[in-house]
Amino acid sequence: MGGARRGLRAMRGATVADLVFVAIMVAFFALAAAFVAACERIVGTDTSYETPTQEVAEPHEAAA
Repeated sequence: MGGARRGLRAMRGATVADLVFVAIMVAFFALAAAFVAACERIVGTDTSYETPTQEVAEPHEAAA
């Protein structure tokens, strides 16, 4: 009977450790997202990767 209780305690301890690990991971990603949002608010969005809109010029007539 004592061995079964020890096994149950070990399983419960492992489950608690897994839940703590998942909570830490969720907190890490939440803090990372908040950090990115805060930096974006301070610095502004990065528009260097966007191509500027170019107006299409009228085609020139070919010289004959």
